[in-house]
Amino acid sequence: MIDNGYVYKIKEDSTFESTISTECLSGKLIITSSEITFNFDCEDFTMGTEEPNGTFIYSYSLGSLFELKPLNINCYEGCAYRFQKIE
Repeated sequence: MIDNGYVYKIKEDSTFESTISTECLSGKLIITSSEITFNFDCEDFTMGTEEPNGTFIYSYSLGSLFELKPLNINCYEGCAYRFQKIE
């Protein structure tokens, strides 16, 4: 159960599922040594904050939590999202 948050389910075939929006639930994933990109696969999907639409690019770090820091979203206070692995 997730309270006040959302889930990214990352799959071995470089795709993902997400509960961040009810409008679009999946997409393709690109991972490099310093960035992770979530490309949602629904035409014209946007959360209204990202550029380009439907694409979310983050720097990431792995530790006890999986932390994502947005690179293509305007964030005036220094954003970071922390995720915990669930079974």
